[in-house]
Amino acid sequence: MSEILIVEDDRLAAAAALALFADAGYEVRLAKTAAKGEMEFRKRLPDIVLLDVMLPDGDGYGLCRRMREIDEFVPVVFNSALGDVEDVKRGLAAGGDDYVAKTATDEERLARVARAVSRYKAFMSSRIVEGSSKLTVGSATVDLLDLSVTEGGRAIAKLTRTEADILKLFYTRRGQIVPPDDIVAEIRGEGFACEDNMIYVHLHNLRLKLGRSGGLISSFRGKGYRLDW
Repeated sequence: MSEILIVEDDRLAAAAALALFADAGYEVRLAKTAAKGEMEFRKRLPDIVLLDVMLPDGDGYGLCRRMREIDEFVPVVFNSALGDVEDVKRGLAAGGDDYVAKTATDEERLARVARAVSRYKAFMSSRIVEGSSKLTVGSATVDLLDLSVTEGGRAIAKLTRTEADILKLFYTRRGQIVPPDDIVAEIRGEGFACEDNMIYVHLHNLRLKLGRSGGLISSFRGKGYRLDW
């Protein structure tokens, strides 16, 4: 059974989310403030966090950053009424793995959370089994187990798991244009419409974190992205 920590202050939204995920077989913990959410996260790491942005004692972005200081890998999915590109950018920059609008259907919310949990458990299993796994992209070396990026032996960045999954997809298909829909399928599973804002933000962050090698990822308007390496 997977455990989800829901951080949501709205009484009706919290009750609906609790019932939705409990009925789907999750063990559910609920926190109605940022302070309580952080306390619950520290007490025991969940398999996933579903995180509201607007909380009575702070915002979800700050809480996500604090969670990332505690653990780098537990997936965080923002669930917010705020959904323009700047909100998505802030959520992903804070360490979020995905961003789902509160207007989404229950089926979509369940599917997106389930996919994030599946990716998390696969990642954690690979860390035990593989022992070491590194990619060289230009002058950058990416360790897929601790998500570190080094250049010339110097640490320059840390990827999120989502950024690492996108890079692995590009690497396995290097020299080929990867359509946005394939990137969405890698992150969320099949059947979800491409959201240009989300793809743009992930790719922007990935390029920055690869340093000088970020320029090896080219974009092709209307077609997708290609890693030339």
